Amino acid sequence: MTPDDRTPCFRSGVQLAIAAVAVTVLWLVVLPWIASRPRMAAHLQWLDNRGIDPSAMFYTDLESSD
Repeated sequence: MTPDDRTPCFRSGVQLAIAAVAVTVLWLVVLPWIASRPRMAAHLQWLDNRGIDPSAMFYTDLESSD
């Protein structure tokens, strides 16, 4: 195996690592920062006060308050 044969695999590995780091930074830094912004925090509190689960796929997934 020559060094040229390993180059595409190495590039794919580097691209995968870059993508993983980008997703990690987005998930652990950017999204929490957005959630801490006053307007978003107020909206999240509004949802919480009403017992609305924003991660529910459908409103039928939520328990009825009746």
